[in-house]
Amino acid sequence: MTYLLHISDLHLVVDPQWNNMKNAILYSIRKTLNNVPRGNKLLVITGDFHNFIQNNYEQAIQFLLQLFNAMDIEPDKDVFVVPGNHDISNQKTGNDRSFYIQAIKSKPEMLQSGIDKLLGYYNDYIKFVKTINVYPENCDSLPVTVHVRTWRNKINILHLNTVLIADGSIKNEQITDTIAATSDDIREQLRYDNLPCIAIGHNSFFDLMASQQTILSAMFFQENISAYLCGDRHVKNLNRAENQIVLSNKISSVAIPNIVSYRSSTDENDTYSDFGMIWQFWDEYTNHVSLEFFKWDPQDQAELQPDGKDGYDIRKLEQGLVSTHNINLSNSCWFTNDILTEKSLYTLKDSHVRNFLLGTRCKWNLAFSDRIVTRDIVNMLYNHAIEGGIYALVGPGGEGKTTILMQMCAKLILSGVTVFYYRGYGELEIPKNVSKHDIFVIDNPPDRKEFKYFLDKIIESEQTLILGARQNEWNLLKKSLQISDRDVIDIPIKIMTPKEAWQFADCVSSNLRCSRTKKEIKEIFQYNAYGFLYAAMLIVVNNKNSLEEIAHKIIENLNKKLPKAVLLLAHIVLSEHYGVKFAHYQLKYVCNEIKLSSKDATQALSREVSINGDKYQTRHEIISTLFYDELFSDNGLLSLDQIDSILICLFKYHIENYENAYGKLNKTAWDSILRLSGGISQTSLDVQKYIIERLLDELNTKPPKYFHLLPSYLANEDVLLLFYYKCYKREVIFDTFLLQWCRLLQKNGASWMISEPFSPAWIMRDSCIRHSAGSDTWRAWAQMEAEQ
Repeated sequence: MTYLLHISDLHLVVDPQWNNMKNAILYSIRKTLNNVPRGNKLLVITGDFHNFIQNNYEQAIQFLLQLFNAMDIEPDKDVFVVPGNHDISNQKTGNDRSFYIQAIKSKPEMLQSGIDKLLGYYNDYIKFVKTINVYPENCDSLPVTVHVRTWRNKINILHLNTVLIADGSIKNEQITDTIAATSDDIREQLRYDNLPCIAIGHNSFFDLMASQQTILSAMFFQENISAYLCGDRHVKNLNRAENQIVLSNKISSVAIPNIVSYRSSTDENDTYSDFGMIWQFWDEYTNHVSLEFFKWDPQDQAELQPDGKDGYDIRKLEQGLVSTHNINLSNSCWFTNDILTEKSLYTLKDSHVRNFLLGTRCKWNLAFSDRIVTRDIVNMLYNHAIEGGIYALVGPGGEGKTTILMQMCAKLILSGVTVFYYRGYGELEIPKNVSKHDIFVIDNPPDRKEFKYFLDKIIESEQTLILGARQNEWNLLKKSLQISDRDVIDIPIKIMTPKEAWQFADCVSSNLRCSRTKKEIKEIFQYNAYGFLYAAMLIVVNNKNSLEEIAHKIIENLNKKLPKAVLLLAHIVLSEHYGVKFAHYQLKYVCNEIKLSSKDATQALSREVSINGDKYQTRHEIISTLFYDELFSDNGLLSLDQIDSILICLFKYHIENYENAYGKLNKTAWDSILRLSGGISQTSLDVQKYIIERLLDELNTKPPKYFHLLPSYLANEDVLLLFYYKCYKREVIFDTFLLQWCRLLQKNGASWMISEPFSPAWIMRDSCIRHSAGSDTWRAWAQMEAEQ
């Protein structure tokens, strides 16, 4: 069974009614999706994420992150969105857009000449959908064009931008790009693997121009579209004639549903709209979809109420029309030979080589070239790939694993071998029609069960797989996913040879201005004291004698150029210090908190931070430690107020994750909170009190299973005493907490006077008599009295 949730027209505002409706929605979702695994549920949102008067999407971002967590879905895989008329950029569009709109309304055929201009008015929306991780950073204008995305190899979803000429003057006579929608490219994607197809747009099908309805209904018929999902009208469709889109009534009598969503948020000033959401339950065995409508009533706000049922059947071709070209669709998780070869043809400039040597990630045109050093291990890995098997290239951070993997792929492709290189997102699956000789490459495999399933399929089908990972992270991943050492052969990166050191020295001397001689550079690369390649690169290009000097200079320069980027780096470094993952989508969350654009952030930190799999990391543990000392030590750059803000932001993020997570994700979220608690002692007393109170709040809302472990992470005695005191005031009475508290007070010389409030004797007596403490506490009290 597949569970599809359809919502629309959020128009989010701060409103007490919305607070109630939001929680009713989240409760209903958790109840419906209880025990439904990932891969069986998806979310469709058909536009209007904010109001015209708002200049940002902050309310939508906050709600949608909660919604994604409540559904336990991955935005880049399971969320499908189209823009609404309110999502056209808030800046004054002026007469320019109005001119195009009026011209196109009078002559729709002029759309193509002005479409690029019209697409330029969605910049804020595009930034928003990238922020919530539905589309990748390099998506360009894809989110506002006609395109197809495939949901987990189960459903092809046609995205239509129906608000190209929306200006608020009239509801109907809207337009989408029908030339693109009916093109061979879109049709080929819709025919991919003979999957069921649906279409989504903002406007009701019957609010499009009549000529567009005719064109689209024919295409829907030909490409077996099963349903059209939309919003905009804010009310459940009660016009029976507009419930069905007639695709053909001549030889074949075919109609599909026009499913119009409620408005999925409320505010007390809206007396027109119906508020609610729609569930679709897809039965893959019967090919029938059941619709269940749920309405929220402002007069009865506690929960959503059933508002009727409906259904439709899935339309499919009798025989699949699958092309091998479809392996390279934009929604695939793999880069293949044609894509990588195309990337290799980008003009290679001297600046690309310089930037690489200065610390930016390797690009494909560099990997295919002879402008950078090819280490001996590239040829070794190439030979292993040709022979077949499953291998993991492992080593410390900053040793060049990504570059080695890319150079190996380039060598394989130039030898005529088919390569599938993981993009870093998308569902890991083996494409159809692959050869036993094809080679799969994954840099930084994700720590998710999906990777273990994929690995099992690779083993079962005897395909070749080459992985790349930091040694410590690979060891943890093998343990958490129960990957046997016999299944994957580790290939550690060896110490640099004299020949390689000379090659690096020659490359640096040829491409950078460097005051050191080539021999001095060679000695640094071969014998650098820090034991990893990136350290040697930094020492050479910065002309310094130690990483400590370099770390200080990096922070100093970054603080002059973009102080907020230093704050972002501090969030990442502090997370690493306490062993907490800084997730890919967390960067956007923190950037929103500190009012820094994600684009500026990634540009400013491109040399200091890299994205590895689903997380951001500094280049090496040693560098992270040096940055931490520069920022958080007693003489560090950050003020106490800044450290307070950083800890509050990190706790806020992880607590929200915990509140909206279930199963393994719930445990992972709480583990992050436990680890991060070691940093509470670095904050001011007021913030210490705030964070502890906030953690205690979770006992009332969603009691953590491992709350009792918290004191072991706090470490600092003053924070522990404050924590135990706050627990007692909130009547959180654990026998172990009481005993540890009293022992700590005794250690610090507290009086034993039973008449003195919050002395150890007073605490024990009050707990046993007034709070009915357990037998262990009675025995501990007796033991302490005997000791006294």
